[in-house]
Amino acid sequence: MNQDIDAGYTCPCCGQFVKRYCRKINTSMALTLIAIYQSKKRDFFHVENWLEQINRPSLRADYHKLRFWGLLEKKVAQREDGSNRNGYYKITERGLMFAENKLYVPEKALILNNKLHSLEGKEITIVDALKDKFNYSELMNIIPAGAKTDKEAKEKTKIIQSNLFY
Repeated sequence: MNQDIDAGYTCPCCGQFVKRYCRKINTSMALTLIAIYQSKKRDFFHVENWLEQINRPSLRADYHKLRFWGLLEKKVAQREDGSNRNGYYKITERGLMFAENKLYVPEKALILNNKLHSLEGKEITIVDALKDKFNYSELMNIIPAGAKTDKEAKEKTKIIQSNLFY
């Protein structure tokens, strides 16, 4: 039987719907990772509760998918009801490097049955994930030496970033 996993189908044996989903690192995910980085939280914590506490509940949607790139680690523990969805995550070394704009990761994660199937696509940085919606230097409070305007800051930041990747 030749089923199209990307279009999705119902398994004839168990009746489960089977589909491989493609997810990209989006702006919200990048902002959440930067917020975690800046918080200096390095142990497991309940991310959704924390986002509520810092008045950023709109970032709750996709942050947990960062685990597919190895940028966040999910705490392995079950709730009283037996679910493994406990909401506890911590930033990884890869996550720290990505937040510092020192790591490229593949643009897409292909997910099957809530597990990583593969990573693919062009290599991106956190700056790429932020798109043109946010200025990485401003978010990270990085002001390149000698920059007097936003345009100069962006140009100097590009030069600094190009020197980080060798």
